[in-house]
Amino acid sequence: MPPIHRPAGRHPCTHPEVQAFPARIILGTAGPGDGTRRPSLETGGDVEFLVNIEIRWPADGDPAELARITSAERARGAELGAAGTIRRMWRVPGRRANWGVWQADDPTALHAAIASLPLFPWCDVTVIPLAAHPNDPERPGGR
Repeated sequence: MPPIHRPAGRHPCTHPEVQAFPARIILGTAGPGDGTRRPSLETGGDVEFLVNIEIRWPADGDPAELARITSAERARGAELGAAGTIRRMWRVPGRRANWGVWQADDPTALHAAIASLPLFPWCDVTVIPLAAHPNDPERPGGR
């Protein structure tokens, strides 16, 4: 993995890591009777990912800086939600962590979205690509 650029003043206590698998999983709506699959334009990208983010803010980190970055993080998260990149999000009680379903064109696009988060330099990120399941009640037949 190439070195990660950290903006000046950022604490390098942890090394963020995004683990993505180079899978191409096509989701979306079926074509007009021809058996093809087409990405859904309503939801943005065509690959869903289960994403776990753990925030590793240093214990001796500046609380004012954390408040400033957290505010920027909420704004960026809202933008990613409005764009359809973040589809669902759950917090992990008692920890600075969350799980979410994200959607992007491919793992590279997902990495760019995650790296755009202001707290990214202090995040440990795990990514699991998802494929449709034929028993999914939201998508009968795995569509």
